[in-house]
Amino acid sequence: MSTINEEWKAQLTRRMGPQGLFDVVKRVEREGLFLDWSRSREPFMSFDLNCGIDILCGAPEQTELANTYLGWVRQKIERAKTEPQRWERDGLGGWGNEWKARRWFNFQRGDLFSRCLLGEAFVLEPCHFEALQGCAEEVAALKNSFWDEMSQSALIECALTAAAWGRLDMAQSIIKMRRSFKWTQRYAEWARSLIDQLAALPTGQTVAPDSALVAHFDSLFDEIRHPTLLLRTGEVAREAARRGEDISPTSWPLLRLNLAMLKQRYFLGKPEVAPGMRDLVALVSA
Repeated sequence: MSTINEEWKAQLTRRMGPQGLFDVVKRVEREGLFLDWSRSREPFMSFDLNCGIDILCGAPEQTELANTYLGWVRQKIERAKTEPQRWERDGLGGWGNEWKARRWFNFQRGDLFSRCLLGEAFVLEPCHFEALQGCAEEVAALKNSFWDEMSQSALIECALTAAAWGRLDMAQSIIKMRRSFKWTQRYAEWARSLIDQLAALPTGQTVAPDSALVAHFDSLFDEIRHPTLLLRTGEVAREAARRGEDISPTSWPLLRLNLAMLKQRYFLGKPEVAPGMRDLVALVSA
């Protein structure tokens, strides 16, 4: 049976073949990075960031390729910052009236992670927590007709992000919002138990390596950090949802890095994130 690291290497080998990651670079070099910018509804889409993180997980020797994708993220974010009238958070432009808090959080999160992956310090500021809280509240307030597996997963992801960023109080308040997690029951119960047990630890205490909490964390983290295991589609995805086992994050790579950050903070006693995030990448792909 292949290890997770071997699966990552195999996955990136396939993605760097014909019509793969290198061909995307050639297309951008030929057509330009901002070809469709005027028609974009959002200033940040996670595709380039996801690709950069995946490359670091499965082909870490391809540093130049990873940096190319991460560099595109920086260029788009910096350009968006020069167009405040278009991307005004409360206006009718890129943020829009629907999902504007989610879009704002994704923009802030993309800015934060892309900077650190390219070697800058990982500095959490009040704006990041405000954006996270706003996103969680917007998702939790959705009408029942929109409360599907993706919305449920998004709220759980907000709680896990708060925990990874050191705010267990915020994580508990988010995961305990009064909503049903019918389609994501396993994910929700795992996250709720994890967060509550971490919050019960004395301040500054790390989790013992042989504790039941480590086994609990690894029971789902090992599935999430696998490059393809939970990438369900079609009837397979619908059946998983019917069993209450769906996980549909806003970004698989960012969820993996946040869970690695959580593991590093509470299980390994290393709350600081090193510039480049290579320690976190290793926890995902090892």
